[in-house]
Amino acid sequence: MIGLLIVDDVIAAPWRGFKFILKQLQKQVNDEMLNEDLVQEKLLELEFDYELGVVNKEEYETKREGLLTRLRQIKEYKSETDQVETEPVADSSFATNIQDLGEEFEGE
Repeated sequence: MIGLLIVDDVIAAPWRGFKFILKQLQKQVNDEMLNEDLVQEKLLELEFDYELGVVNKEEYETKREGLLTRLRQIKEYKSETDQVETEPVADSSFATNIQDLGEEFEGE
């Protein structure tokens, strides 16, 4: 029986490692995609490039609009996910169970 558990762990180990790596990659991509500071840095860099004449007005306006759109999308996404995480639990049975639990402790 113990030998079977060891074999299962050996077989599953590469999959768990692969899964861990995928989760880390997903976290890193999300962090970069949702980084407002990075977008603001690019906006500032674009402003400098425009002022120095590296970028013409048309290119500046096009890139600026894209970056501002991206910044709005990030803020909207973050506000939506914050609302989802902070919404109260709609299930009243949860509150009832907690109250019952409190009454049990008081009765002891």
